[in-house]
Amino acid sequence: MPTSKSFLLLFFKKEGLPAFLILLFAVLVCLRLPGPVLYGRLWAEEGAVFYPNAASLPWRTALLAPFGGYLNLVANAAPMLARHIVKLEYVPWITELIALIFQCCPAVILATSQDEWLRPPPVRAAAVLLLATAPVTEQVFLHTLHSQFHLALCAALILALDIPGRRLGFFYGALLLLAPLCGPAGCLLAPLFCARAAIDRSWPRALQAALIGAGAALQFLLFYTPIPTRGGGTRPILLLCIVYLKQIVTPLLGRAASQHVAESLREQIALHRFPWQAVLVTGTAFMLFTVALLRRRHAASVWMFACACLLAPIAYCNALLGGRLLLIIGNGARYNFLPELLCALALLGIASGTTPPERWIARGAVVWLLLVGVHDIPDAMEYLNSGPSWAREVALWRHDHAHHIALWPAGWTMTLESE
Repeated sequence: MPTSKSFLLLFFKKEGLPAFLILLFAVLVCLRLPGPVLYGRLWAEEGAVFYPNAASLPWRTALLAPFGGYLNLVANAAPMLARHIVKLEYVPWITELIALIFQCCPAVILATSQDEWLRPPPVRAAAVLLLATAPVTEQVFLHTLHSQFHLALCAALILALDIPGRRLGFFYGALLLLAPLCGPAGCLLAPLFCARAAIDRSWPRALQAALIGAGAALQFLLFYTPIPTRGGGTRPILLLCIVYLKQIVTPLLGRAASQHVAESLREQIALHRFPWQAVLVTGTAFMLFTVALLRRRHAASVWMFACACLLAPIAYCNALLGGRLLLIIGNGARYNFLPELLCALALLGIASGTTPPERWIARGAVVWLLLVGVHDIPDAMEYLNSGPSWAREVALWRHDHAHHIALWPAGWTMTLESE
């Protein structure tokens, strides 16, 4: 007769582990940002642009309206859905829930993947925890505007992991088609899918490439428009400094300790001093990581690292807050989200191998990343965790429709003529 203890072990070791990890991921995200969960939040353009579009434009126009030079299908659709199913007072919680559902998709992929290296429960748990606790990534959570980065992460994971079974295959296919229709990051990964299909000589990989390629083609042909104010390029040495700060220092030291490094870097650059430490550490880290990948010969880690190396320089060189402004901790956090997570997961892939000494060094590094991430959970930046009460703002608007509804972060408002 099975005991309650045996049922508990079965839950955590097999059938129940994926569901538990996905739920844990969602809980940790909400713990990082309790303010939006408690008070309701529309974030910046989510309230200033996307909800007013949903309230005033025909649904087809609102659904397919590009903003910022590209189509963001999730950010367009979520306010439309919220507007039609709840009163204005409850809209932020619906958009936050929709955002959280999409932001759980990478955790779903990692928690349900049948890749051999992810099957041990500690490795699978570490993968999901790395997603939930990465320092200075709160900016991309609990609003629909930046769900595009989570969908791009889904695409990178699908590229790196083994071909799934039929049921998960439909889910993966939908994500691959949707990712490029929500932002440029998903589009940029299409060439890597073509490369893997050619290298593997695999029809399923070719189908994946066709799906993400179709979404990218629709985005670039029908919606994409270059924005002159975006980026404008970044000098190579400055780019190395940004990578050093955002991909090495911040994950290893956490938010508070990274502030001092960031201040020192900005001072060196302002005084036209060559940042030897940043350049040497970044170059050395890249070489050591590459050597470890070559010794490990782990395809998933190689493809995740390739995605990070492709996305990081393009993101930093084309960021709205470009140049030295990216050397401020928290600025442009959405741009470091993908490289930071992909490098951490690639490191986990190395840690799951059997080749010393890389295995033990990588395992120690993964444990350290998790400890730093968990330590940083209560330390979300203030402007992400505090803002106006949505209920109060809506009450003021109902009293006077000329009132501009205050949004998060400070300075953003929504002008609304009707619900």
